[in-house]
Amino acid sequence: MTTEEALQSLEPFTATIPVEALNTIRTTWPEAEAALLAELDERIEHPYMDDRSARFLYALFLLAELKSAAAFDRYLTLLQLPEKMVDQIFGDILTESSHHLLANTCHGRFDDLKALVENSHGYEFARSQGVYALLELVHTGAFPRADMESYCMELLSEKLKPYADYIWDTVITACDALSMKKALPLIRQAYERHLADPFVQSLESIEKALAQQGEGAELRLSHIDKLGSTEEEIVFYTEHWGESGGPKDPDFTDLLTAPATVRQQNQRTSRRKNEPGRNEPCPCGSGKKYKKCCITTGYIRDKACEAEPEKGPKNRTDEWIMAGHYYDKDGQLSKALACWQKAWSGVRDAIPAAITDPDDAACNTLFNGFDFLSNWLQDVETAIDRAASDSLRAIQFGMDYFPAVLQRFPAMNPHIVGNFGASLARLECACGRSDAAFERLQQMIDTNPDDAQAYAVWADLLSFDAERFNLPLDIVAAQQLLIQAKLQVKNADDWGIDSRIEKMCRWND
Repeated sequence: MTTEEALQSLEPFTATIPVEALNTIRTTWPEAEAALLAELDERIEHPYMDDRSARFLYALFLLAELKSAAAFDRYLTLLQLPEKMVDQIFGDILTESSHHLLANTCHGRFDDLKALVENSHGYEFARSQGVYALLELVHTGAFPRADMESYCMELLSEKLKPYADYIWDTVITACDALSMKKALPLIRQAYERHLADPFVQSLESIEKALAQQGEGAELRLSHIDKLGSTEEEIVFYTEHWGESGGPKDPDFTDLLTAPATVRQQNQRTSRRKNEPGRNEPCPCGSGKKYKKCCITTGYIRDKACEAEPEKGPKNRTDEWIMAGHYYDKDGQLSKALACWQKAWSGVRDAIPAAITDPDDAACNTLFNGFDFLSNWLQDVETAIDRAASDSLRAIQFGMDYFPAVLQRFPAMNPHIVGNFGASLARLECACGRSDAAFERLQQMIDTNPDDAQAYAVWADLLSFDAERFNLPLDIVAAQQLLIQAKLQVKNADDWGIDSRIEKMCRWND
């Protein structure tokens, strides 16, 4: 079996573990290592994507099993992504195995593990894996126990931010595992300040456990067992794949049923509204009452329908557009986005290639689901922006949709371009790509220095929205952006620049 054949054997979601392929990969290292590292790089670039094959998960364990030094930085990058992305990428692996991944590939880079632990804007459960990795390295003799004990004391006394976070509970657990009676005063202080969670472990239980241990007792912690072989580690997941066959794309076909039913009801209501009363003269001119003439033929119903035609969908894409509006109006945002995601490729294909502005009149006769294409594009943009904080699927859609619209319609109204650029910057932050987001916002400022939008959005990301996107809080930089906007832009009032500056000042106070 060649290396490429072995790598391809890792792709199916199946209960059968490809043992021969795994052994081939082990014997053809580092050729296979480069391909597996590329799997991690692809996920770093697109952290919001669903797994299309099982190869990424095999890569996580194989790289750690074979102690790939190059994988260590990738693991750190993945673990320092925003919470939603970390959960999407790792799932149960986060708490079950990621400390093993770090410990196996660390190769003495203890300061980098400490940086993960001390990353105050990082995901608390990901930060905790750095502590458990260091404990594992103590257990294997790679990291001196005395250094770990000193580090725990530093964390409890000065290096952890003074707000409740699971990282406090993790460090206290580490102190317990290390039999650190000397840490008890700091541990008690953490509970008194409500930084540690008594429901994770009570102070009484910690005090009792430490009282029963002698200083320097053998490490006792379930998390410090070593990483097994890839076959051993991944068997839990492969058993699940055997039942499900791996992730499947959702079937949204049923979403068309309710809007179609309502549309048919509205059509029937419209016909009845236009139909004459039973005892009224028949509109056909016979002189008879309607009930004695055309009521049974349907003639008048047909004429009434022709007089006020109901605009139905022209095709399946149009049906998805209309369904999206139905769910959006009903407050069912996730269903609206699912419909519009289905519609988007059809809309894009229907627009003539020569059209670069969605306000072109030729766009507005293609579908009945919208009066103006540019309005519908903005409806979708607003829905994604609203849903992205809670919906991974909205992020997935937006990361495709926003760049595609900006590229497809270069002559689009600058105001709409600004809205799309700002929304894309927020999504990039949600995906851990803040550098790309800030570069985008800087380009918006360079292109339109008189417009306040990019200044305001950037300042919000550094302040009010920082926690939401796991970004470092930087009030000073946010204030500088707002002051620059106040001095330079023409629409400061539209974006509440003064009120934003006042809020920043109160924040500092």
